Amino acid sequence: MVFKGIFRWLVKKYKEQDAEFKAIGEQAWQEGYEIGLERARQEILEKRRQEGREAYWREARDWYERREAAFLAGLPFDEPPPRYDPAAHAGGGDGG
Repeated sequence: MVFKGIFRWLVKKYKEQDAEFKAIGEQAWQEGYEIGLERARQEILEKRRQEGREAYWREARDWYERREAAFLAGLPFDEPPPRYDPAAHAGGGDGG
């Protein structure tokens, strides 16, 4: 990480100075480290979201292919779509 290297250098430089500069350097290091951690956390979360979206679309595609194969073969197909939650759709009415 670029920030980590820069702030390590700043901390080293300021530690060679007097106590006031040392405190400023340590604060900058901590703030930079926290910014780096937050950025890494956001990148990991976005990667997990993307993986989740990709997994969902794979599941949906596979389900659709099974449904189409059953239709073409003239077989019944009663498997619900992936991640279908009947409780979310139990409000009565026909949706129209």
